Amino acid sequence: MAKRKLTNTAVLNARPSGRDFILWDTEVPGFGLRMTPSGYKSYVVRYGLASGSRQQLSLGPASVLNVSEARRRARVTIGEALEGADPLQDKRRRRLQLGASVGEVGERFLKEHVEPKRKPSTAAGYRRQLGADFPAWLKKRPVGELTRKDAERFHRARGATPVAANRNLKLLSAICTHAERLELRPQNANPCRFVELYPERSRERFLSPDELGAFGKALGEIEAEEPARACAVAAIRFVLLTGCRRNEALDLLWTDIDFERGLAFLRDDKTSRTTGRQKVLRLDAPALDLLRQMPRRSGWVFPSRAPGKPIRDLRKTLFAACDRAGIERFRLHDLRHTFASMAIGQGVSLSVVGKLLGHARMTTTLKYAHLTEDPQREGSARTQSALMEALNGR
Repeated sequence: MAKRKLTNTAVLNARPSGRDFILWDTEVPGFGLRMTPSGYKSYVVRYGLASGSRQQLSLGPASVLNVSEARRRARVTIGEALEGADPLQDKRRRRLQLGASVGEVGERFLKEHVEPKRKPSTAAGYRRQLGADFPAWLKKRPVGELTRKDAERFHRARGATPVAANRNLKLLSAICTHAERLELRPQNANPCRFVELYPERSRERFLSPDELGAFGKALGEIEAEEPARACAVAAIRFVLLTGCRRNEALDLLWTDIDFERGLAFLRDDKTSRTTGRQKVLRLDAPALDLLRQMPRRSGWVFPSRAPGKPIRDLRKTLFAACDRAGIERFRLHDLRHTFASMAIGQGVSLSVVGKLLGHARMTTTLKYAHLTEDPQREGSARTQSALMEALNGR
């Protein structure tokens, strides 16, 4: 631990090393000069609490404060700690009251809104965005001072990846909305509101009848040649037959299946977290037959080879089947799109398709609206032909 009496000259001449480094003052124990490898210098004070833990508080940059003022602040901080206060927590509390940063409100948004109400995978995705995609200048900016220009600057800087940029902007918008709930921003003044999103190419992909035939054949071949993949093949078929989400299928227990009524009760699905209503899968003869033919090696419907755990990775088997069938650009989630397209092709209404897929909002189902054109055109063609024949006396 390096120590010396800190003076303005000593601070000026201090040189950084290859890591964060603190030069401690010999006059006031706990007061020091912190230096980063980049050369940034700031004053810090380290103090103890009655609980026995120790805290470190930044007093300000050395480019702004001289040693005398920084040392005075350190003495005040240590004195407050001796009287039972926690200056670091007090600073955080004052900062939140006077102008919480985007990063701080983002953390509150995750803990208070996302984690209790959304699936863990959704919360993890938001946390990755906040940590990796949000630049330091944005996370440090007081949320109450955030402007549309700031939102546009953030969105424009991510323009090389337009889909990711749009997702980032939507997360920033949600954080600002949470700030309004906390009364840290004026109501109905979201700075992201009028920022235009980048156009996105639809990633909807579904299998045609011919592709479905080739895909089913490939799954059968893999099941016959590689028995270890039989469970993954069954899970893929189940997702396709029911239109459920991957995790909804893989988290199923045999106790969740009601064979008599043809139902599967999902314990932790996206629909129930969004609407408060438990999602129930309808299981008709094909899905029920698939389940009845499966061996019960575990409490999980689709168990992994590891004892006591469900299977998790279906992508390797899916991609292997696609390679055999000559199918390109197909993802696991596209099995749901295929279910929707087939249902609409059979004349099932959009509202019913939305319920089968577990969509909380009709707007989510409307992306399949264009698929209704094919059965409508077929129906129109049959009707017009019949009318023309009648007009011609046939």
